Amino acid sequence: GEISMYYDPMIAKLVAHAPTREAAIDRLHLALDHYEIDGIVSNRQFLSAVLENGSFRCGDLTTGFIDAEFEGDFVAGPPSDAAAARLVALGTAIVALQMEERHAGDPDTGFVVISQDGARRMVELGHVTNRSAKLTVDGKGFTLLGLLQAPVYLFDGTINEEPVAVQIRHSGHKVVLTHGAARLALTVLPARFEPMLDHMPVAAEGAGADEITAPMPGQITRILVEVGDEVVEGQDVAIIEAMKMENVLSAEARGTVREVAVKIGDNLNVDDLILALDLAEDG
Repeated sequence: GEISMYYDPMIAKLVAHAPTREAAIDRLHLALDHYEIDGIVSNRQFLSAVLENGSFRCGDLTTGFIDAEFEGDFVAGPPSDAAAARLVALGTAIVALQMEERHAGDPDTGFVVISQDGARRMVELGHVTNRSAKLTVDGKGFTLLGLLQAPVYLFDGTINEEPVAVQIRHSGHKVVLTHGAARLALTVLPARFEPMLDHMPVAAEGAGADEITAPMPGQITRILVEVGDEVVEGQDVAIIEAMKMENVLSAEARGTVREVAVKIGDNLNVDDLILALDLAEDG
C-alpha cells in the first residue's frame, strides 16, 4: 500500500558523549560525517549544520532556535573557500586515479576543476596512489592519506594531517562531496580542455532534465528560484516537505527557469511538475 507523508520517518538515533559539551559535539559531528544513508533523503546535513552553529555549541538555545538560526528551513550550501579547496583536492585525486588506471602510459597531471557555481580551479597532481596523493589547488599544497580508489563512497583519512570524513558520489569526471553541512559538486577535466571550456556546449544529463517533478508526495515549503532565473547543474531550486522532513530538489542541468508550476503550500503527488527549464545550448 501507499505510505502517506504523515508517517514517522525516524530511522535511527545517534548519540555521542565526551567529558565536555564541545568535545561531545565534535565527536557527534565527525560521527555524522561517517554516517552513510543512501537511497532516501535524510536530515543528516541539517543536523551537521546545527552542530556547527555557534549558539548551539555554547548552549544558548530556545524553543525558537531553528526559526531564528535557519529562518525555518535549511539548504546545504557550498563550503568556505578553505574547505572547498580541500574538497577540490580530494575530488581531483579520485578522478585522476581512475583516469590513470584507464589510460596508463601518459597520465594527465594538470586539471581544471569546475564547481557547481561555475568557478574554476587549476590543480597540479604530484602523485596519486590507491591510498595517498599530493597535489596543489591554485598553488596551495595538499597531502591526502586514505582510500582513494573508486568505487569509494566515504573518504575516511587525513588531508594535510587533519582527520576528515567526506561522503562521495562519483561518476566519470563528475564527483559530489558532502562534508558537515556543505555540499560541493565538481567536474574534473584535464587542464588541456581549459581553453575550450568557454566554447563548449553544456550537455543536459539524463531524460527529463528540463523538468523538475515531485519525487514523493509532499508539500512545497520553499521555492528558491523565479521565472527567468539562470540555474546551474546541482543548484537547489525548491524544497518539499514529506514525512516530517524537508527534501531539497536540485537542477539536473544548466538552463533558465521557464515555468514555476507550484506555489508555497501546494500539496503534490509523485511526478507532479514543480518547475520547467529552457536548457542552455552553449557555455
